[in-house]
Amino acid sequence: MKHFRLFLMTLPFLVSCSNEGYETGDGSYSYVRADFVEAHTVARGEFDSAVTDENEHLVLSPHAMEKWAGTADSTYRALLYYKKEKVAGQVVPFQIVSVLTVKYADTSRPDTLKTDPVTFQSLWRSKNGRYLNISFYVKTGQGGEMRYGPQTIGIRKDSVATAADGTRQVYITLTHDQNHVPQYYSSRAYLSLPLQEEDRTSVFHLTVNTYKGIIQRSI
Repeated sequence: MKHFRLFLMTLPFLVSCSNEGYETGDGSYSYVRADFVEAHTVARGEFDSAVTDENEHLVLSPHAMEKWAGTADSTYRALLYYKKEKVAGQVVPFQIVSVLTVKYADTSRPDTLKTDPVTFQSLWRSKNGRYLNISFYVKTGQGGEMRYGPQTIGIRKDSVATAADGTRQVYITLTHDQNHVPQYYSSRAYLSLPLQEEDRTSVFHLTVNTYKGIIQRSI
């Protein structure tokens, strides 16, 4: 289970999180792309390179500076907004946003983990098979003079079964503790579950409590 904090985008428009660039006009942001990456820090708060979920290696020029990356020579899961340069593999970063990366909840009482509602958007695997990803919205805001602690988000592994055809079936639940944070507006968030220790042929069945009720998605 991890604390969840929101990172607000400063780009003047919303960029779709895919490999498609925005290619209308010739302004500063005309060719901005957005990719989920594993980004490397050369120093504390300084990113020098990244590898996309399609295993494309990117050199950041200039380096991207973000205070949330607190350790040098480390790899962080992130969403990178950038523009490609003429030099192969070299890109100009506009912003790099932290993506919450979680392991299965470590608890002897998984039934006590809260599943407060969220607004579910999508579930997908990274093209290189390294992550299971969830896109969703949480309600957030501040109320009066009161101050609230962070919300928490995680993944609970409920059970594992084997189908008749031998396929491994993994049943998981998105956990969420609203922690009394006021629900004034929605903010988009992403979560990645590393699959390096999983059988990548497994089928995942995700349960999410939404504002419209319990839903299940499989991939």
